[in-house]
Amino acid sequence: MEAMHQNWTDDRMDELAERMEAGFAQARVDLASTREELRREIRAQGAELRREIKGQSVELRSEMAGLRNDVTTRLDSMNEILASGQRMMILFSGGLCAALIAALGALVAATL
Repeated sequence: MEAMHQNWTDDRMDELAERMEAGFAQARVDLASTREELRREIRAQGAELRREIKGQSVELRSEMAGLRNDVTTRLDSMNEILASGQRMMILFSGGLCAALIAALGALVAATL
């Protein structure tokens, strides 16, 4: 048991302090390296994310343009249907007016 017991001399304390300082210096170097590695990885992931967002943006704009064209085509079709319905109503109203005038003319001729 006595052999395991060692006295802490000034030299041994200085040696321990030097080893601890060397260990802390290495830890600082390792941390700096890890920090720089993380920064590079974050930058790379940021760049990749920006590229992906840009690609999605282009795809979304293309899809929206297709939908806009589809809506425009459908609105144009509806306008044509409404215009043809209006023409039909005008022709029908004109025919009714002509028939009414003819009926009134026949009624006037019959009474004279």
